Amino acid sequence: MGRVHVKDLSLTGAGLLCEGNAPNRGDMLVLRFFLDDDVKTKIEKKIQVESVRGQRVGASFVDEKLFDAALGKYVLSR
Repeated sequence: MGRVHVKDLSLTGAGLLCEGNAPNRGDMLVLRFFLDDDVKTKIEKKIQVESVRGQRVGASFVDEKLFDAALGKYVLSR
């Protein structure tokens, strides 16, 4: 899939904008990104592609870890 921009973020998934070829619905991928918090927290999540509209992708997190404290703190503070 290449480089993506995280456009929307929640505790359960993300909205992405793909620069290259968009993935297919149902694809399982790993999403790595840094939060724009004070310490630039690195986040790595397994995702499943739920929807594809052109270069826009909706994905849900499929991690076995139910709650990510760093992501939760970030999302809930916005």
